[in-house]
Amino acid sequence: MDSLSHKQDDYRTEFRGTRIARSQIDGMEEKMKAIEDLVVQIGSAITAKDYSQHFEALHKTLENHHSNLLYTVPNKVTQGKYTLSCDFCFQGLRLTCVTAAMTTNTPKVGFGVTLLIVFQMILVVAYIVYKRRRASSPKKYL
Repeated sequence: MDSLSHKQDDYRTEFRGTRIARSQIDGMEEKMKAIEDLVVQIGSAITAKDYSQHFEALHKTLENHHSNLLYTVPNKVTQGKYTLSCDFCFQGLRLTCVTAAMTTNTPKVGFGVTLLIVFQMILVVAYIVYKRRRASSPKKYL
């Protein structure tokens, strides 16, 4: 404890001899004042700004996109490789056409499950073959 106190006293005496120029201190104070003013401006801009108009515009854009999606997907499906009979123009029937297009053109879950099971069975067979070959091989004695 005494050694720490002694080191602290040495540091104090060392720094007493050095003087910082007043212009350097004034320059630092001006920079800090500019930073404080900038923080105050940013804070006032954030608290005073009303973002409800931006959120409303975003909501309208999303709503417009979703409504356009209901009409463009069936048209793209009928123009593409798979043709579905979507002769009705009612929104409810068009929605069923979209769901039918989505279900007929998406990858099947059963195929993925079957592929996973076949892969696991191949791994099991490979492991059994490996174990039998290892058990039938001659022992190595040093």
